[in-house]
Amino acid sequence: MAKSHPLLVLSLLWGLVACESVPESGERATADAGASTEGLEHYRKVSHRLGQGGQPVGEVAFRNLAAMGYTTLVSVDGAIPDIEAAARHGMRYVHVPVGYHGIRREEALQLIQASRTSDGPVYYHCHHGLHRGPASAVLVLQALEGWSHAQAVRHLEWSGCSPKYKGLYRDAERFRIPTAEELAALPSELPSKVVPDDIVGIMVEVNARWEHLVQSEANGWGLLPKSPDVQPPHEALMLREQLREMARLDKSREKGAEYVRLAGEGERASADLEDALRAGDREAATQAYRRVEANCAACHATYRNNK
Repeated sequence: MAKSHPLLVLSLLWGLVACESVPESGERATADAGASTEGLEHYRKVSHRLGQGGQPVGEVAFRNLAAMGYTTLVSVDGAIPDIEAAARHGMRYVHVPVGYHGIRREEALQLIQASRTSDGPVYYHCHHGLHRGPASAVLVLQALEGWSHAQAVRHLEWSGCSPKYKGLYRDAERFRIPTAEELAALPSELPSKVVPDDIVGIMVEVNARWEHLVQSEANGWGLLPKSPDVQPPHEALMLREQLREMARLDKSREKGAEYVRLAGEGERASADLEDALRAGDREAATQAYRRVEANCAACHATYRNNK
């Protein structure tokens, strides 16, 4: 008699239906009946055993995840997850940082292993829950719930994953189901935190500062409505410092002169932004802001999105 594939057996043990349908465009997945999703940006309940969304924000977010039955949280973001908060609500963390350029085979296997070793539903999240989180989830859904490549791509589109992240779509379209040998070689214990390399660590900080500046620009360069203690000129200063540090890294120089040049250009534009904000010159601030934005887009297009 032919042997059953180990992942097919596992999916049956989960009590899931293979080839589960993807919600139609415009439809929104919901939480369990009566459950709150406060603190969980772009939350989606994708199947009985898997949810996706943004980074849990505040104690209420972890409390809500626990109330919905999640026992394992998988962060694919570069930032160190709040392991203690998860533990206070009876959940464990698995940390598998992935990039916008795509998900490596060893990372995909760890993502799958996180679900295989969980004693309950798993919540996969990146920072906002739009790009890397859904891209990670669809690999698990293909491996453990029988989703097709076409379903995976539709799910990325439905989740709001930007098509500019070609590597994420590529990996969803070309994913290969793990072999028994690959699964057997996986560790039973996965890391709860992974300290990022220098570039990843800096980019986590850069993204945080940039988000604050985006909100300030939308508010006419005023204070952030939900974070009045955040000072836009200081955020521009911190952005400038982070980009300066990035330009100095050995790993940046290894990427080539163009990468270092772009980091330097971003630093200079951020300095001009800081000066304009401190001077109260909104027009100059907007011009400098657009330079930073264009610089980041050029760098991402070459070194992050299309690899």
